[in-house]
Amino acid sequence: MQMTDIENSLADLFSAVLEHPVSRNWSRHEDGAWDSLKHIQLVFAVESTFGVRFDEETIAGLDSFQAFLDYVVKHRAAQSGN
Repeated sequence: MQMTDIENSLADLFSAVLEHPVSRNWSRHEDGAWDSLKHIQLVFAVESTFGVRFDEETIAGLDSFQAFLDYVVKHRAAQSGN
């Protein structure tokens, strides 16, 4: 899966969970809909969709679309040996 594909899939996932469109610059601090329940829903959805696992420390630091994207790209590359 290419970076653009991952980014587009992640944006679709965010939009579905948060129930509105998001951009790459989207932050938890800018979005009243991104509460603690939505945060956990995002974590589970990203884990399920992309086959990655977040530890507790990482989950706390995932506060933006970009943070999720960076994590997914990094860990998918590591899984594929790139």
